[in-house]
Amino acid sequence: MTNFNYINCLKPLLRTLGWQGSSRRVFEAVPYDVTEIDLIDLKNIFVSLGYTCYSKKVKLSKLSRSFLPTLFINESKGIFWVIYERTEKDFLYIDCRNGEKAAIPVSKRLSGVRYNFVKGLHPEISAKSWFLCLFDRLSRDLWQPVVMAILGGLSTLAIPLFVQFMYDHVISIQSEKMVPYCVGGLGLVFLSMILFAYIKNRYLSYLGARLNILINNDIERQLMMLSPSHLKEDSIGEQVLKLRQFDYGREMVPRSLVLALFELPIIILATIAMAIVGQELALIPLMAMGLTLMLVKFFYGRLSSLTTKAVAVHKTSSNFIHETLLSLQALHNLAAERAWSDRYRTYGSDTAIQERVLSDKINQLSTWSLSILKGAGALTVCWGIQQVIEGNLSGGTLMAVIILMGQVFWSLYTLVGQVQDLPLFRETVSKINQLMVAPIEGLPTIQSAIKPQGHLSVDDVYFRYPGQSKMALQGVRMEANPGEIVAIIGQNASGKSTFVRLLMRLHDPMSGDIKLDGININTFDPIAYRQSIGYAPSVPQFFVGTIAQNMRLAQPEATDKEILYAFEQVGVTEEIHKLPNGIHTRLSDQYQQDYSAGFLQKLNLARALIRDSNVLIFDEPVGNIDFKSDAVFKDTIQNLKGKKTVIIVTHRPSIINLADRILVLNQGIMRLFGPREQVLNILSGNAA
Repeated sequence: MTNFNYINCLKPLLRTLGWQGSSRRVFEAVPYDVTEIDLIDLKNIFVSLGYTCYSKKVKLSKLSRSFLPTLFINESKGIFWVIYERTEKDFLYIDCRNGEKAAIPVSKRLSGVRYNFVKGLHPEISAKSWFLCLFDRLSRDLWQPVVMAILGGLSTLAIPLFVQFMYDHVISIQSEKMVPYCVGGLGLVFLSMILFAYIKNRYLSYLGARLNILINNDIERQLMMLSPSHLKEDSIGEQVLKLRQFDYGREMVPRSLVLALFELPIIILATIAMAIVGQELALIPLMAMGLTLMLVKFFYGRLSSLTTKAVAVHKTSSNFIHETLLSLQALHNLAAERAWSDRYRTYGSDTAIQERVLSDKINQLSTWSLSILKGAGALTVCWGIQQVIEGNLSGGTLMAVIILMGQVFWSLYTLVGQVQDLPLFRETVSKINQLMVAPIEGLPTIQSAIKPQGHLSVDDVYFRYPGQSKMALQGVRMEANPGEIVAIIGQNASGKSTFVRLLMRLHDPMSGDIKLDGININTFDPIAYRQSIGYAPSVPQFFVGTIAQNMRLAQPEATDKEILYAFEQVGVTEEIHKLPNGIHTRLSDQYQQDYSAGFLQKLNLARALIRDSNVLIFDEPVGNIDFKSDAVFKDTIQNLKGKKTVIIVTHRPSIINLADRILVLNQGIMRLFGPREQVLNILSGNAA
């Protein structure tokens, strides 16, 4: 059975393993935008939940109690069982195909693969580099391809030794009886080479895939855990370039490691064999190898410097391109296309020049190393022929040395060709190491849910963005009791959105306190804290996937009925029903061009409401919606009054009039805070 959906194994496994975390955590671990998962996906889900997977092929009768519960699989027979207990006579299991419990005799003759999931934390990165930790995690898998590579290298030595034997002991004495045995031996050598190569390549393919999974998961997990303030320090272009470097690292690290595992054993073994067989004749190839390594060392410093310069120029060019894409409309408005294109040509020229200089240096290294190896090969052959003529060396030995020398030189030249990637490889590994030790908001463990009552207070908060001298907020105070509505008003750039970011703990204040139900929010896990609040930012952002999937990013456990109810609260139900597939209509990466700003804003509001939190924060919630939808949203807010704490950044009088209290900001300074009528009277000049 190959079409089995392994998602059916998730629930019984979690139940038998004694999972005590939240169902939300499980929903978040399941791959996004998929309906079916395979065994690898299932393993990755458990890795995300903090488990480590071990597997082994076993006979059912030999399965010990110490390995229970376990996932027992025999795909050819359609067996997908979660075995959770062993009695004297039977194994008790859950059949993942239908979820039913059953029993099978312990003596049943059946083989399969058991998968055990053991709870444990992710390896500690701070004690040593991520790269070394990666090797620690792969230590159980590395020895197999290394052994296969060594055995494969030994098998390749059989060919030159066979040629030596044939030339010296068969051809020279013209023994026809020995030919069939030699041919048979040669056939066995070739079969063994093919077998070892097949096994080794399977191990290397597995190792490369496992490396990709580990690197990809580690980088993605760490990026997701970085604080928003850390990400905001870089421009969009710099962030994209970093992601590209990490993506390149995911490809480069496995490729480089696999190549080293493949070539190094051949070089070492063939060099030793060449020295033993050729003796003095091996001096020239050994000297050539030494010269080649010295040449690599000489060029490496220059290549490293040129690579750094090329990366810097490419970074500048990439930032310029991203800035162009983000500011394209402004450039058209200014009619500055020609001047902007001239600037791009300058950046493009600098990039091309640096890449040409780097390419020239790489070609020089390749040309010089190839010349040294070819020259050494020619000298070895000439000296070997002279030794054969003088009777100091047999013809078979010369042939064996030539073959061994060819194997060594080819593998060495292949590795020299990778030297160009070594500086960038080291830089990539260094950046990944820096990423892995960067401060993160939460560890990949289960976070306890926060259920706020709704009392929110802000006391004398000051904040300044990194790298700026001007304070963004100064001495701001606010208090919202459970069930109250607080409107935040002020002119543009008055600090309203910054204040909301502090409430969401997307930044931490420099001084002052923000408390939820009397507890400083800095004591909460940032991710768990944000999950406890319904938040609608001023600019709606959605992801490729269905509308329902985008809603479930805020509330993974939400049913279709709950999603539709949230849509009803913001007046978008009619528009949803007109879509081809309703809430299951897919949003593309061009959703901003496919749908109106008002429609997207209403989805944005619904996503905040679907969380059903006692604290709701809206940043300019009705900026792009029509008056009909505005009236529906106003009724929703009115209905929430007295039930949920609502913080709203708004300019609309219809929303301000719903507020119990109003906070007025002006250039980051709190101008007023108090009951609605009192604040409005002061602003209108009618205060008593």
